[in-house]
Amino acid sequence: MRTTLTRLRAYRLLPGVGVAAALAVGLAACGSGSSNATAAGQTTGRITLVVQNGDGGETGLLAGYAKLNAAFERQHPNVTIKFVTKNFTDLVNTLKLQLSGPNPPDLTQVNQGYASMGQLVTAHLLRPLDSYANRYGWASRQSAGLLGIDGRMSATGKTMGSGVLWGVSATGAWVGLWENKKILASLGLSQPTSFTQFEADLAAAKQHGVIPIQYGASDGGESIWIFESILMAETSPQEVQALIEAQPGASFDSAAVVRAAQTLQQWADHGYFTPGFAAYNNTDVFAKFAAGHGLFDVNGSFNTGVATGQYVDELTMLPVPSSVAGRPPAAIATGDIAWAIPTGSSHAAVAAEYLNYITSPAAANVLIAADQVPATSNRDQLDYARQARITGSPYDALAQWIEVMDSGVPVPYMDWSTPTFYNTLSAAVTELASNRLTPQAFASRLQADYGAFVKQRG
Repeated sequence: MRTTLTRLRAYRLLPGVGVAAALAVGLAACGSGSSNATAAGQTTGRITLVVQNGDGGETGLLAGYAKLNAAFERQHPNVTIKFVTKNFTDLVNTLKLQLSGPNPPDLTQVNQGYASMGQLVTAHLLRPLDSYANRYGWASRQSAGLLGIDGRMSATGKTMGSGVLWGVSATGAWVGLWENKKILASLGLSQPTSFTQFEADLAAAKQHGVIPIQYGASDGGESIWIFESILMAETSPQEVQALIEAQPGASFDSAAVVRAAQTLQQWADHGYFTPGFAAYNNTDVFAKFAAGHGLFDVNGSFNTGVATGQYVDELTMLPVPSSVAGRPPAAIATGDIAWAIPTGSSHAAVAAEYLNYITSPAAANVLIAADQVPATSNRDQLDYARQARITGSPYDALAQWIEVMDSGVPVPYMDWSTPTFYNTLSAAVTELASNRLTPQAFASRLQADYGAFVKQRG
């Protein structure tokens, strides 16, 4: 399922061309025709294209989309984009009801996994995208593995990662080890290249009064990322992927899961996490980390916009190191929230053309300039990032994303395993870290949710 990214030739800066001019040229290259073109072959009539996102609060990303929307409208004078922004929770909680109603958006973001995309596919509320993917050549922009993780699912909604294409991402999202290089050097430590060295760095930070890992558990996400990263490092990314995809014989009630749970609980017992972690959320603790407090944070590339202040060149992002020397880099790495066309879209063809536009290599450069990681990333875009003076953690996040997608192993989010696994797993990790759950009881609880869903799914 995992393949390397096709080496696309992205738009490159020409000698003597400034960044702003390059963006303008790149945006023009995104289009499907001249500045007088009409959308999807329509020659008459005004079109209001309703595009709904779940990126509320992501100011850098929304600024990038605003540039792309304006450029699309210039190239398609008969189209006006109504860009509706919701926060992620509101999007996920209301989407099925909204798409079942009489006025769905023409294009919307859909969270991947059984809990959201799976339900919408089962209820026949999304349009298949394979014909558009063939028309526009989307498989030449993103790897088959990334397209599979992001948006492929059987027509029954029972098999994830293969089958019909229902969604495509414009940006990438990967979770890794954020590191404060200045603090690391002040402690006389070097960037960890093995899981053993990583744990030694945690102990050294604690000994010197530095918070080893900024961790907030109240919203659940970081709990899942930390546990999945430990399990992947101590076993292999392939074993974690087998669990998420429910491959034959996969079970959470295993020695490997118990061992990873023991590691996480030991970290908590040793004081490696933020004091009072259960009261903080991911946003709280990453803000502390980005302001220079704490040695590490297991968090996402979607926080590059937060890590752009005075500490930007002191922070970096890398995959959590493995316990096995020489293993290719692996990370929780998917597209960000996927874009999908509802069954009830009034302008499906125009929505597909817009989706093609925002996922093009040239549009990717606009997103890079907004400190984002585009799903179409390739090594040529590192040249663009340097020309655009992208430095520090935003540049590192982009470079490591490309490395994982090109030479490593991207793995889906573990909470995609069942429709209810986000709540089950995040709550269990918090209880585990608070010593209210033993590692064996932790594994058994996960398996109870997972096993019931796998059995029901058949």
